[in-house]
Amino acid sequence: MLKETIIDNIPNILSVIAIICGVISIKIARDSLTFSQRSMLIKDSYEPILNDIKNNRENKLDSSLKFEFENLRKIKKSYLYLAFEDNDRENINSILEAEKKVNEFKRKANSYAESAINRVLNKELLKRGSEEIVVSTNIGNNQGHTLYKLDKNLYDILMNNELS
Repeated sequence: MLKETIIDNIPNILSVIAIICGVISIKIARDSLTFSQRSMLIKDSYEPILNDIKNNRENKLDSSLKFEFENLRKIKKSYLYLAFEDNDRENINSILEAEKKVNEFKRKANSYAESAINRVLNKELLKRGSEEIVVSTNIGNNQGHTLYKLDKNLYDILMNNELS
């Protein structure tokens, strides 16, 4: 009798085992899909950010080269931006704001350098009793010929102690 009851309930026991296996399979499939989506999100969002960092790594503050975080700006305009945590979004905004401020300073830096050089030269001329003043400073050679170098400007020369 006990044996017959067990044999009669085998289909029910197998059904319960099948349901448990099905639930476990669905959970594993859902978790792997979530992991796959996470991997795609990381690749689509963090890889461009890392590329921006690599491209700007050699760019120093004492150089007139501008910082470029174009990929980060693109991510901010995309749907991926909303997937970031609030703290990450604040960091993205602060990076882009800092880029804007530093690039604005670098844009004006050549005129700041020219103004500083002119003031120093005019003070020196005043000490020597000269009636002449310096009104403009250009990059030039020892013979007084103006040189136009695309890779250097007055700010670069002043900040790198190349001024003579």
